[in-house]
Amino acid sequence: MNEFERRLIESPDLPTLPAVAQRILELCNQVDIDLIHLSNTISADPAITTRILRLINSPAYGLTREIVSIREAVLYLGFNAVRSVALSFSFLRSLREGHTPSVKGLNEVWRTSLMNALATRRLAQEVGGWDGEEAFLAGLIADCGTLLMYKLVPEYPDLVVSFRQGEADLLDLERANLSTDHMRLGELLLEAWRFPEDFRTLIAGHHDSSRLPTDSTLELRARILTASWICARALTVPAFAPETLRLDRRVAGLLGLPVAVVRAIASELPDELRDTAAVFEIAADQQLGFDELLERANQRLSQLALEGEQAQMQAREEGEKYDRVLFTDLRRKLGSSLSTDESSGLLSRDSFDIVLDAFFRRAREARSSLSVMVIELEELKALGPGIAGEVIREVRSRVEAQTRSSDVSARFAEDQVSVLIAGCWPADLEHVAERVRVEVEGRPLVTRGTERSFSVAIGVATTTPHLDALDPRAFVRLACSALDRAKGSPTRISVEG
Repeated sequence: MNEFERRLIESPDLPTLPAVAQRILELCNQVDIDLIHLSNTISADPAITTRILRLINSPAYGLTREIVSIREAVLYLGFNAVRSVALSFSFLRSLREGHTPSVKGLNEVWRTSLMNALATRRLAQEVGGWDGEEAFLAGLIADCGTLLMYKLVPEYPDLVVSFRQGEADLLDLERANLSTDHMRLGELLLEAWRFPEDFRTLIAGHHDSSRLPTDSTLELRARILTASWICARALTVPAFAPETLRLDRRVAGLLGLPVAVVRAIASELPDELRDTAAVFEIAADQQLGFDELLERANQRLSQLALEGEQAQMQAREEGEKYDRVLFTDLRRKLGSSLSTDESSGLLSRDSFDIVLDAFFRRAREARSSLSVMVIELEELKALGPGIAGEVIREVRSRVEAQTRSSDVSARFAEDQVSVLIAGCWPADLEHVAERVRVEVEGRPLVTRGTERSFSVAIGVATTTPHLDALDPRAFVRLACSALDRAKGSPTRISVEG
């Protein structure tokens, strides 16, 4: 804990949870939970009781009959639902005390937090393995560090305004100006409030799943939170409204859900927010419907295209030259720490991960784009590792002939080659992928005197790290999801971004 963090957490103005919430958290740690005791504990706070009953009887739950008491709610909906809703209201009450609606941008932050909670619940229900109400609570408190800084750091609202205008990533603004970020402060706040350890760990890594154990339950939940944040940002922050045009594919790529399912959820979330916001006393009167958001996004993109086509072309040429120098220099500096795959001569997968992390950081700092291409030769595994290595070695030369010297190729898997591409515009990526596909498929590969032909599928993901709520692991998963879609595509290519 650095000095700034310590000052905030030890501040006499640090929000405290109501006694009811503290007692609920104590009950959570008991092996055998007395539901009647829980009901009596919640009922001791009339304000929370009233809001729980209003929410449970709202369209969000779609109950066929009215619930009239907390005890009935517990029996009908179960412990997790009532506990999470009670803690949600306690959380909001604690962080809203002392705030007024005039605080710059605060209501917009509350609206985005509530949208994040609704999206987390819906996506968790689709993915499975996470109770929907617990997910709702996690989504609501995910950015509690943001709200804490709103309360205790006078200059913080200006940073949020810069983010909401699309000027920079919020985490970057926080780290540059405050020597901490809202993930870390959220973890410390929940520790002070004695939230369960799993919640604290999840909040500490919800924008960066690389902080969490790979393939763990928490890592999956962090991915759900990342996806829900992408939804919440696109659906409530005007500067990011154009993201609604690719929202369904991006979230589907992160979570492995069908695009149609994600689109249906995204289209329903604005109405859910309107229905739920009144119960939480959050203004949502300016919330647009999904179709309206899509229309505005299309209008905005068309306007940008008409206004800046020539300027963009010039910036594109200058930017790509700059990126090539920047990333080539970074690759040179990494050289001594990298290893190669012996059979193919490409970088190893471990070295690919090292370069990816470094390129991702550099792209974030330079506000540049970064793309990863995964190329799969579908019949290669059947030939065995010896021949596969020789084939990949030949593929390497063909891939590098169609990419730039600043791009980085690696052995991604037994039958896959990956390419990191910095500073390439999304519109060009499909052309690059098509050139690679034609080059590899167009003429046989000769190994051990035998000509061999392969079917090629290519998945590409692109991101702008200073804007997108992705970490390197999620970025690679996005490319792998694009590869899976490419295998069922007539073009054998899928670009996500």
